[in-house]
Amino acid sequence: SLTEKQRDFLARIERSAKYLRDLINDILDLSKIEAKKVQLALQQVDLVKVMDVVFDIFYEDALQKKILLGFTKKPDDPLLITCDVLKVRQILYNLLSNAVKFTPAGGHIKMSLLKEGDSARIIVEDTGPGIAPEFRESIFRPYEQFGHTAIPTIKGTGLGLAITKHFVEMHGGKIWVESQFGKGSKFFVELPAIPPPQAPEEEKPKEENPAPT
Repeated sequence: SLTEKQRDFLARIERSAKYLRDLINDILDLSKIEAKKVQLALQQVDLVKVMDVVFDIFYEDALQKKILLGFTKKPDDPLLITCDVLKVRQILYNLLSNAVKFTPAGGHIKMSLLKEGDSARIIVEDTGPGIAPEFRESIFRPYEQFGHTAIPTIKGTGLGLAITKHFVEMHGGKIWVESQFGKGSKFFVELPAIPPPQAPEEEKPKEENPAPT
């Protein structure tokens, strides 16, 4: 059995460990992106099932924070796209992680999936602090964190949305945000049914052996 003080200390240790884990993973992802070492492993998947998996990951966290999390709109039939399923999961994970992090207790988060022509549109809407107009472009750059001005106590790496944007664009898609400061945000991701051909990975020039002295 633990005292209330011990439980509090353990909770702080756990939060710090998760923050450090996320920081390390984000830095590793960003370094691979900058070194152009990231390629897509494409396969056809049902995007509805992919979103259901990520939804289940965050359902308990949202419940503990007293946030209503719902997958409110999705097609009745499978929505098939060709994508790198791990990177699409990371896109969804990053968007939902931010939504849960910045939405206060008593708020709600809605996930939607729509078919738009030959593309799939994912929407993640929250009732968090919102994003001021002057920050709606900069949040997709590395080390920028939205919501800091409204909730300065919340920590983040500031890398998640930059990585998300890169993964979306690798698929030939686009990402944008609509927000009303103080009333919440709505993130949109549009992914084509089939991504464009990948550019070949750049090779570093081989170093010549120095002439013997």
